Amino acid sequence: MRQRRLLKFLADYDYDIRYRPRKANVIADALSRKERIKPLRVRSLVMTLHLKLPSQILEAQAKAIKEENIKAENLQGMDKAFKVRPDGIHFIKNQSRLPLFGNLRDLIMHESHKSKYSIHPGSDKMYQHLKKLYWWPNMKEIIAEYVGKCLTCSGVKVECQKPSGLLIQPEIPTWKWERITMDFVTNALDTQLDMSTTYHPKINGQSERTVQTLDDMLRACVIDFGKGWERHLPLVEFSYNNSYHASIKAAPFKALYGRKCRSPIYWAEVGDVQLT
Repeated sequence: MRQRRLLKFLADYDYDIRYRPRKANVIADALSRKERIKPLRVRSLVMTLHLKLPSQILEAQAKAIKEENIKAENLQGMDKAFKVRPDGIHFIKNQSRLPLFGNLRDLIMHESHKSKYSIHPGSDKMYQHLKKLYWWPNMKEIIAEYVGKCLTCSGVKVECQKPSGLLIQPEIPTWKWERITMDFVTNALDTQLDMSTTYHPKINGQSERTVQTLDDMLRACVIDFGKGWERHLPLVEFSYNNSYHASIKAAPFKALYGRKCRSPIYWAEVGDVQLT
């Protein structure tokens, strides 16, 4: 429709179309830039951190080592590998152990998934984020189960699986060689690198995958924050840049600065009450 309107508008003029490289067509390039109605403003994110988590972990660990609770923890012999920090918290490979008691696992998963600094990451990103800080048995499976039960995620995530066809029971042959099935294996098709064309998103899969992730985050942002969702766009950007990306095996923030940006999940490592 957009191209049709442009063709209708240009039909009243007599003109010749000539190609000019972008670097030579600086005037048209400048005019094509949309003017900003409001000037850009720099905003800072102020995070209020509650420093009760270390004491909650200590209390839960003290309860977990009681004889009547050891079996429920299901440590599978891992208790011998734990070490103790100066503050008394048990850890393994710099990961604080989160016992089953005290509801700490649900608290950490809720903050890492539904916080305004997280914006509903997937189970893989969430696991990559949490495994550097905390440990508990079957951590990856429990995180995947938690994300799978999130109603917001189930409402915004795009279905990537091909629709299933109808199950049809093939007829059983009555005699040998009555039916023959073949698989033809051929050489790979020749391919060439070419520029993507407009209105054909399937040919630019890498960009479309990024756009799909951002779409899911924006839809979750609208559901969580309602009418004022546009004021939380900096949080969406922060969450995207501070989450694990499988393509680069790190978060974009860490790839740029060499470290992850601190979020409320890093309670145990923060000494100040606020981070700006």
